[in-house]
Amino acid sequence: MRSSALFARALVWLATFVVMLAPGRARAQALTPPSIAQLEPLPAHHERELIVEALVGVDGLAALEACDATLALCEAVHVALERSRFVPALRDGAPIAARVRIRWDPVAFEPVLPEDDAPWRVRSRREPPPFRARAEVSPVAPAVRRLELIEARDAPGSMGDPLRAIESLPGVVPVANGVPYAFVRGSPPAGTLYVYDGIPLPQLFHLALGPAVVHPRMLGAIELHAGAAPARWGRHIGGVILAEGPDDRAPLDGTHGEIEVRLLDVSGYFETPLPNGGRFAGALRIGWSSLLAGAFVQNLELGFGDYQLRATVPLDAHDDVQVVALGSYDRFAYSSEAGRATHAEIQFHRVEARVRRRAGAFSGLAALRAGWDRTDYFGGLESATHAETGHVAARLEGGLRDRFVSWRAGGDVLASFGRNPEIGLRNTFQPQIQDALTRSTAALWTELTLLLLPELTIDVGARVDTWMYAQRLEGALDPRLRIAWRPITELTLHVGAGVARQPPGYYLPVPGTNDLILAPGLQTAMQLDGGATFELGSFRAELQLFVHRYEDLVFSDFLTILDERGACDPLLELPEDAYCPTMPLVPRTNGISWGGEGLIAIAPRERVSGWISYTLSWSELDPISFGGAWEVAMRPSYDVRHVLNAVARWEIVPGLSVGARVHLRSGGPRGFAYRDFSMPLSLFERVEREVTPFARLDASIAYAWDAGWGRLRVSIEWLNVTFAQEAIALVCAVDGDGIPIRCNTDRAPPIVAPNLGLRIEL
Repeated sequence: MRSSALFARALVWLATFVVMLAPGRARAQALTPPSIAQLEPLPAHHERELIVEALVGVDGLAALEACDATLALCEAVHVALERSRFVPALRDGAPIAARVRIRWDPVAFEPVLPEDDAPWRVRSRREPPPFRARAEVSPVAPAVRRLELIEARDAPGSMGDPLRAIESLPGVVPVANGVPYAFVRGSPPAGTLYVYDGIPLPQLFHLALGPAVVHPRMLGAIELHAGAAPARWGRHIGGVILAEGPDDRAPLDGTHGEIEVRLLDVSGYFETPLPNGGRFAGALRIGWSSLLAGAFVQNLELGFGDYQLRATVPLDAHDDVQVVALGSYDRFAYSSEAGRATHAEIQFHRVEARVRRRAGAFSGLAALRAGWDRTDYFGGLESATHAETGHVAARLEGGLRDRFVSWRAGGDVLASFGRNPEIGLRNTFQPQIQDALTRSTAALWTELTLLLLPELTIDVGARVDTWMYAQRLEGALDPRLRIAWRPITELTLHVGAGVARQPPGYYLPVPGTNDLILAPGLQTAMQLDGGATFELGSFRAELQLFVHRYEDLVFSDFLTILDERGACDPLLELPEDAYCPTMPLVPRTNGISWGGEGLIAIAPRERVSGWISYTLSWSELDPISFGGAWEVAMRPSYDVRHVLNAVARWEIVPGLSVGARVHLRSGGPRGFAYRDFSMPLSLFERVEREVTPFARLDASIAYAWDAGWGRLRVSIEWLNVTFAQEAIALVCAVDGDGIPIRCNTDRAPPIVAPNLGLRIEL
């Protein structure tokens, strides 16, 4: 405790020292505002004056920063600005990036820069930003759920973690309360792809209610593709969670940072300019969850940490070099009263160097990446795992954008190395993973967007993937298609379809094992969805229907059948004539998930903001064959009919806000496998029950104010205020023949996480 307090105080002293040493405002400099060189007409009608904010870079290219209009109109502005050219702002004759405001009149589409404003003025480092300075509105593609940083980070129930807000969106069913894994439209947790700034990640959250492995200030907007994603993302049959990197084109006029101290961890972030217009940013977090968890569970140790580094150096007006590095570490240890010890250490590291170019209608990048993953777990002689893998990868992509056509293509290759995983201290031979270190992948993809009419957009894509492992070669061609039609400005109708494939792998994504291939053949997902989006000002509503078909699916429900009580346990004293069939190495089957999703949201720029999401879905599986006449019919555990989330935040007065999140989901099926030993041939049977629904309430209160030298925020958050317990398993007592005679629902202890935090922005 003392060392943690000293570390927090050291961070505060260090940040204060940096601020004191930062140079004051420089002498008065000659500033020239930006001007319009060529502006694309706005291909959309509007009935009122429209003013948007944009960032004009040193290359004369503009990016939309804020747009207080409908989704369709903001999309049109976004496209128009990308096709426009500006004369950049100048400081002492040198080009600099600057924010501007552009006005479109309702009759004349001649845009002008407001003369009564000085949008090119660079704000002093000591001048605090407005309270909603980070509430940027970006165009959102149809069928994509997008959360801006401001609404995701401080959303009730997120514990200050933007990525945790993903679980409250439609189509997402948590594995269990407090567990940072989820099913997305019936796909397993390992079927979801995590991407940070173009870099795939093996893990998104720390263990045991820990935060995400990326600091919030190193994030941009967050997107969830629950259905057919763009063709550049593949090799996974489930959803795609994309976390953008921070905006490195925004003006940076000095060193600034952030320090946050919470009951669970302490973190720091800073960003500083480099010579010749470059910039460097870094973040570090150290967690001590065991201090809080130890108050509820004895002999429990939890610890975690993560880091991110980012450096950008411009080469000229069109090219720059960027290096991104990040890593994460988790440690878990527990000793039961019976003396059974369990401990785990998980870590991964990534570093990528990339060269980016943006000139005129062309943009592209070339990148080289290296990574290393390791997982050590010990839970007994049969439950010990050591997995260690590394990889090198390269990717190349580029594209052109015109008024009516946008095209982008790319490819990547990955080669892995390391050591074969060890499963169990008895070193049981696992032929399906012994050649894991030879695994290699390669892919080519292309995307084409056609703007046939201002109201009609067609996105076509395809990707080719290959997997090479254990002297085998697997390949797949996956097409993608999405059509969006806007009959009126506020309404967008869309339909999409796609195919995705993935080798059979482990149930949960864990560094070192999440990409290992367990068996030949590919899992296949055929995805189809359609819906409508209505947006008017700060209000947004959407409805989607989906059908996902899965073939050759591997899932944890299958793999745990033989581990349940009474199910072919070699330690049981079975009758002499009892027959114990051999289970295939990886049992597989087909399945389908379908349903509807709804979302109503109010943008965070309003005093009362938030969203309500609802998912109604069904999931079915074909009977699982274990060879011969042995089949098991079962409902998957993720067949949860109703999932409701309501997230609300109310700004009572400027700076003071309260919030709450309600999570409600109906009970899913839980089963107990058994064998009737009174039968000559006793195959497995299963008794199944639907557990009771689960409801949870989270609450938060926060106050933020400007102290002159920085901005401070104090918050109190409480996860699971109602101390709700979730039903997680079905436990049955059996008679002498192994037949269940009495079954009860086993409930997990209430997972409660109070949190007190102080955030200082400098």
